[in-house]
Amino acid sequence: MKSIRLTVTASIVTSFAAAVLTALLIPTDTLPEKLISTAMILTILISLVWLIINKSLAPLSSLSKDLSQRATNKLEAINYREYPVELRGMLKELNLLFSRVGNDYTRNKRFSADAAHELRTPLTALKTQAQLALEMTEPTERKRAIENVLISVNRSIHVVQQLLILSRLDHEAKLNDVMLINIETICAEMIALMYPQALEKNIEIELHHEEKTPSIIMGNDAALGILLRNLLDNAIRYTHLNGTVKVNIKKDNHEIILQVQDNGPGIPKEYQEKVFDQFFRVLGTKQTGSGLGLAIVKQITDLHKAKIHLQSCEAEDDSERGLTIAITFKQANHPSA
Repeated sequence: MKSIRLTVTASIVTSFAAAVLTALLIPTDTLPEKLISTAMILTILISLVWLIINKSLAPLSSLSKDLSQRATNKLEAINYREYPVELRGMLKELNLLFSRVGNDYTRNKRFSADAAHELRTPLTALKTQAQLALEMTEPTERKRAIENVLISVNRSIHVVQQLLILSRLDHEAKLNDVMLINIETICAEMIALMYPQALEKNIEIELHHEEKTPSIIMGNDAALGILLRNLLDNAIRYTHLNGTVKVNIKKDNHEIILQVQDNGPGIPKEYQEKVFDQFFRVLGTKQTGSGLGLAIVKQITDLHKAKIHLQSCEAEDDSERGLTIAITFKQANHPSA
C-alpha cells in the first residue's frame, strides 16, 4: 500500500503541471477572475503534493531515527516488511551486514576471553617463579629459578605470537597476494628455519618429494610459511628424543598432498576434530603449547580451499607410531609445464 503513495504523488504532480499550462493559456480578457481561482487550485495542489511527499518520506525518517539511536552492539535485524517495497532490498542487505558484524563481534568477544584466560596461566607462573628467584640465596637454585622464568617468558611470547596470527587470519575472508608457489621450496625454507629447534631434541627432519616435476599450487607464500612452521613446531614438540619428522610431497591426479609425519603419541580419534578448536589441548598432554597451532593450520587450509586430514597410528615401535597430518591442495598449472 505504501508504494502507491509515490504513484499518487506522480499523478498530482502531473495535474499540477497541467493546471500551470492551463493558466498560461487563459485569455487575457478573463485573466483577473480566472487568475484568482487558478491560484487557489495551485495552492491546494501544492499543499497536497507537500503532504504526500512528507508522508511518503516518513518511513525513511523513521529508519534514520532508528539507526541513529542504535547502540553499537545492537545488531538485530530490521523488520523490513514495515517499510515500502522500494526500501526492502536495501534493508535485506543491511540485515545481512548486521549478521556478519554480529558474528564477528561474538567471535572477537569469545577470542578475547579465551586469550585472557590462556595468558593468565603463564603470567601467573612467571610471577611466582620470579618471586622464588628473589628469595633464593644458593646460586644453583637461583639459576634454576631464573631458567624457569625464561621458560615462562618464552611460552608467553609464543602464545602472544600465535594469538596475533590467529586474530589476523580470523578477519580474512579470502586470500590476498596469491601467486604460483612451489611447495617444495616453502618446505625447504621452513625446515631450515625450524632445524635449530629440532636439534635441541636431536630430531631429524626429512623432506621427500616423489615427483620429478615441481609441485605447484596457487597460494599466499607468507600464509603457507606460517602453516608449515606450525605443523613442524607441533611435530617437533611431540616427537621423542632422537626421533624423526618426515615431510612428504605427493601428487594424486590434479592434487598436491603435503604430509607432515611425526612419531609422537598421536591423537586419539575422538579428539581429532576438536584439536582444530582454539585453545583445545588433549587431556594428559605433557608438552607445553598454546593450543592454537592446529587452529591456525586449519584457518590457512580453509583460506586456500584445501582439505586437511589426520591419521594417528598407535604401535609399540616408536618408528611406526605417531601422527600424520595431510593437507590436499589443488594443483596449479605451471607456466613451464
